[in-house]
Amino acid sequence: FVVRLDGTNVHVLVARGWLPRDPAQRDRIAPYATPSGTVTIDGIVKATMGHVMQLGEAAPLKPGTIVQNIDPAQLARASGLALQPFVLEQGDSRIDTLVRDWPAPNLGVEKHQGYAFQWYALAVMALLFFVITGFKREPN
Repeated sequence: FVVRLDGTNVHVLVARGWLPRDPAQRDRIAPYATPSGTVTIDGIVKATMGHVMQLGEAAPLKPGTIVQNIDPAQLARASGLALQPFVLEQGDSRIDTLVRDWPAPNLGVEKHQGYAFQWYALAVMALLFFVITGFKREPN
């Protein structure tokens, strides 16, 4: 969804939410309401929406095409719009029925604790190797 900022020629890409695809026809989704006129959107600005694994090159963007990975620069080239280089992730769900279950970033320390354990285990193994092989005497 692309919106034009009021009073300017600048556009912003808005991630409104998710709809399931039709299992029988993969290039079709359920109909959804798109607001018209002036709207206010609450959301979070993101540099990118992230990318899922993609084999090969994606087909050129065309109107009505369903895409998995979108880049604001790619959309700006395809559409000719003056598009901002970020994505607005919409948070307000009162407007429509789209699913907005945006994953929260993983801020846990578990990964760092795992790395610390690996480094300490490596240090212990190096110390054991030095003690076992360093003090061993060769027979004369």
